[in-house]
Amino acid sequence: RRPVLDAMIRTVHALSRSPGLRAAAPLSRALSSGKTLDVRSPSTGELLQTVPSVTAAGARDAVRAAAAAQSAMAAMLPAEREAALLRLAAALEARSEELALTMAREAGKPPREAPG
Repeated sequence: RRPVLDAMIRTVHALSRSPGLRAAAPLSRALSSGKTLDVRSPSTGELLQTVPSVTAAGARDAVRAAAAAQSAMAAMLPAEREAALLRLAAALEARSEELALTMAREAGKPPREAPG
């Protein structure tokens, strides 16, 4: 299971459908190399999730895609940029509890220490 990563990939896909942000699509493809990496709790060793393992070429593709997306964002009208960023903020806020819990677990902290 990798719910947080899946949510991030869905967000990138949603943003890539925005006018001027189609350059972000290769970023989500770079995160799908087919190889995986186990993420374990440093305090218990428990397997928290399995995430894609990105190759050096995939990392370069992601950097290029991010640079292209930044250029596309810069070319957008302010209202378009605002709308895209508000969609991203809403997607992250909708999953804020899950993100906080995941970050706490990855740091080896108990769930009660996840920010609310």
